[in-house]
Amino acid sequence: MTDPFIFLALEILMMTLTPFIFVQDIMTEPDEFESVKGGMIPRKISVDYISFSAHVDYSQNSEFIEAVKAQHVVLVHGEQTAMGRLRAAMTSRYKERDEDVKIHTPRNLETLNLSFRGERVAKAIGTLADKPPQPNDVLSGLLVAKDYSYTLLDPRDLKDFAGLSTCTVSQKQRIALGVGWELVRWHLEGMYGHVEEGVDKEGIPTLRAMGAIDIKLTSEHELTLEWESSASVDMIADSTLALITGIDKSPASVKVTNHLHSHSHSHPHADNANETSLVPKIGMFLEAHFGFEALEYHEPDLTDEDEQGEEERYPAFVVTLPEGSASVNLNTLAVSSVNETLKKRLEVVVNLAVTTVTSLSQAFRIVAPASHEEANLEQEPAKAVVIPKEEALRLEEISQSKPSDGSQGDEGASSNENVHD
Repeated sequence: MTDPFIFLALEILMMTLTPFIFVQDIMTEPDEFESVKGGMIPRKISVDYISFSAHVDYSQNSEFIEAVKAQHVVLVHGEQTAMGRLRAAMTSRYKERDEDVKIHTPRNLETLNLSFRGERVAKAIGTLADKPPQPNDVLSGLLVAKDYSYTLLDPRDLKDFAGLSTCTVSQKQRIALGVGWELVRWHLEGMYGHVEEGVDKEGIPTLRAMGAIDIKLTSEHELTLEWESSASVDMIADSTLALITGIDKSPASVKVTNHLHSHSHSHPHADNANETSLVPKIGMFLEAHFGFEALEYHEPDLTDEDEQGEEERYPAFVVTLPEGSASVNLNTLAVSSVNETLKKRLEVVVNLAVTTVTSLSQAFRIVAPASHEEANLEQEPAKAVVIPKEEALRLEEISQSKPSDGSQGDEGASSNENVHD
């Protein structure tokens, strides 16, 4: 093994040599060296060449890269020529193996940008996999991660496929009421749109907002809010609570109080956005966006129903622009056009119009599960647990007028039980 002090002596010797002496000359191991002062210095040591182009050699580098299966290799802090040879050798090696390994040799202070794309694939199993999804369908469920694998599940399948149990948190909030019941309904309709009204199983007047929050008139001066807790339903409950507590301070309450005389009175905020009222509002949006001249309303020709296609049997808005025309089926709100750009543009406007003119209860329907076995994240009409007021009044008349005869009394009791169920 070469003595390290010999390397140090050689380095000092190199510093004393004339600048005209190159390293290549020293490698030839001459018998004498010319010093700076002009004298000759005899060579008494051997000169060996050791490459410092990298800390390890080619075989060690290649072995390490193959072990970690690197997709990007960055060579730095090396002599440019040696790094170039190493890069060429490695590129040729991986090209022969048909491996996509990118090798980079950036200069000092040169920025190197690398892009990494991570793909995560989730498998839908259980109830979500019963019906194959169609293009552009949205799947909602719980994402379960285990051992770097992802599974999308319906909450009802957690126990069967993941071994996890779920529970439902029922929340209740009591509020002091200083205004009338009709005024509460009016403000709820103004905020959320359609509000279901009826009585619960105990006969307490109940309003249901967004299909998830039950507002009950438990006493003359007290309201009780009940809901099944979740992230979205809790937000609705907070907004409902803030709305009710601010009714007595709202300037609109003073104006409305003079017009609310009975329950049968019409409600300005009532959600009657059916097909007939939605069409002119969508037409106003389209006219404002594309102009009056570009918009036409087409009524179907009922005399030629047999010759018409499925789309032509319903009224439609037709938008005509220089780049083409597109139509909006007012029955399905589907957009059709041969111009794909115009079609996408019209779809955005129609979606914006529908979102704007429809109430919150129509745009966002929340389903509050009755129990963890019935938990469902899909959007569907809420299953009301309140009894309609008309049905409650009918049952009350039956109970008051029922005879003492046991058979008819049992029949009335059976009907009441069925309605509660």
